[in-house]
Amino acid sequence: MRRFFKIIILGVPLLIWTCKENSPTQSGSNGEDPSSLIAFTSIVNGNPQIFTMFPDGTNIVQISNDSGRKGHPDWSPDGWQIVYAANYNNGTPQSYSELYIINADGTGKFLIPNTRDGHHPRWSPSGIKIAFEQHLNGNGDIYVINTDGSNKIRLTTDPAQDGTPDWSPVGVRLVSNPNEMGASDSRGAFTS
Repeated sequence: MRRFFKIIILGVPLLIWTCKENSPTQSGSNGEDPSSLIAFTSIVNGNPQIFTMFPDGTNIVQISNDSGRKGHPDWSPDGWQIVYAANYNNGTPQSYSELYIINADGTGKFLIPNTRDGHHPRWSPSGIKIAFEQHLNGNGDIYVINTDGSNKIRLTTDPAQDGTPDWSPVGVRLVSNPNEMGASDSRGAFTS
């Protein structure tokens, strides 16, 4: 049985981390079974990047290494990949974010199309879809998209800021954290 743990640390160097147990065996960034690894965000040279480490805090390996701020890492159910948000400004005052998938060893970085201004990605238990928060037209709503960027579906249309989605254990429902100010139809769970 696969169990997922999500822990938020309110300080530096660990900002966000997720840990998982009992995934299929494969070689990760540390040359170990990635089911024993934690993915987290830490600040390096002023930019948050994605790292992995053992639960005891040893063997820290940087997975992402480019400009822009990385955050919100989430493991694929099989333990082979991590999805995360990356925020860039391209030398302009207007910043934007996009969602990426990267292999557990740091190779194979892939931009998920149609995810501009996407945040808080969460992999479905089936490994086929990703739920995320997207800010279009000044409003945050919850979307679901296939991992290749196809079949994007908007789940919320509330004027409130809907965010931080997460899947039920069997992947049939999503829950989000709507801004209570003005929320009308987006409080609670959504069937996907």
